[in-house]
Amino acid sequence: MFRLFVFTFSLMAATAAWGQTTYDPKIAYTQLSGKTTYVYVANADGTGAWRLVPGVNGVSGVDFAPGGGRIAFSDSQGLKVVTYTAGNTGIQVNGVQLLVNLVNGRPGPPDFSPDGTRIIYQTSSNTSPNTIRAVTVPGGVEVLSYPCYLCSEPRWLRSELGDAFAFRRWDFSGPSLIPEIWTALVEQDGTVTAGLVLSAANQAFGGIEDFDVARTRDALLVTANYPTAVRFVEFDMGADFGAITDKGGSGYRGHYSADDARIIYREQVKGGYFINSLDPATGVSKRLTAKGNYGFIDARP
Repeated sequence: MFRLFVFTFSLMAATAAWGQTTYDPKIAYTQLSGKTTYVYVANADGTGAWRLVPGVNGVSGVDFAPGGGRIAFSDSQGLKVVTYTAGNTGIQVNGVQLLVNLVNGRPGPPDFSPDGTRIIYQTSSNTSPNTIRAVTVPGGVEVLSYPCYLCSEPRWLRSELGDAFAFRRWDFSGPSLIPEIWTALVEQDGTVTAGLVLSAANQAFGGIEDFDVARTRDALLVTANYPTAVRFVEFDMGADFGAITDKGGSGYRGHYSADDARIIYREQVKGGYFINSLDPATGVSKRLTAKGNYGFIDARP
């Protein structure tokens, strides 16, 4: 089901000023240079940036495995997992697995399950509706196939909520498309039961750009127009189901750190982007990278 490419290399990021002697990657991101995309990891403060793989094409998504040591990403060949070891002298890449090729359509952004044993992602093609799929790691065996229309970027929910995931979806039943986030529960017999979580039709959202799952509580971090300006807001899925908390900030693709104390996000500026860290408690943001053409980002759970 998968092929294993084993090679060993260490490619230091071009920005040598970020280098240091201790490596504990807490953020991952993609950076486009010309037509080539590179996958990087870096320390929580942006230092020690390290290029994990040689340049690839068409990268869609990047995701840490729980505890680190593995990064999943999708590119023009399929869904891949790179395994690495962090040490005092840098990052040692141990190999790259092609878990899923393009037989079922091109994989979208991947997401590791809370226990690190499965990856969920969405595929699309010109001849069939979108399908949310999940495969085992490292085997690449498909364990979930859930057809859906106009859905994308599924993410596993915390294990406390059961074997469940959430995904973005567009409601096209009315005169205009309405962005939504749905949850779905995988039953013991493998069937999937889906239910509406939130919708721009009945919440104070003008749009939903992205979302992430909180690490320490049952909540979603939503990047949305709230009500008209882009903000990071938390949607409670626990005892206060439906409660919304404004986390502040202004940017895109917000992701919580492992303790939910920081939000890693992408800031768009003239001529490029920065990757920033927001402290919701103080409202203070810090730039972690130099300006560049950054795409997908993630924070280590």
